[in-house]
Amino acid sequence: MELTMPPGALTDDIRSEICTMRMLKHPNLVNVHCSFVDQEKQEMWIVMPYLAAGSCSYALRKLSSALSSMASRQ
Repeated sequence: MELTMPPGALTDDIRSEICTMRMLKHPNLVNVHCSFVDQEKQEMWIVMPYLAAGSCSYALRKLSSALSSMASRQ
């Protein structure tokens, strides 16, 4: 995540959200292991497990496509 914005409330909100995500443990949520900021490049990195099945948006597109195919058959 690039931090091209000036430091302030939005950055604080992002950090707060990451802290909340690190505390949440649930089988339906992707865990956050840690995060760090590269001050030189102004980038924030969030370390999460690799998801071999792809991103959530990919899974939703795939499901949407399957549902559309099923609906067109009826």
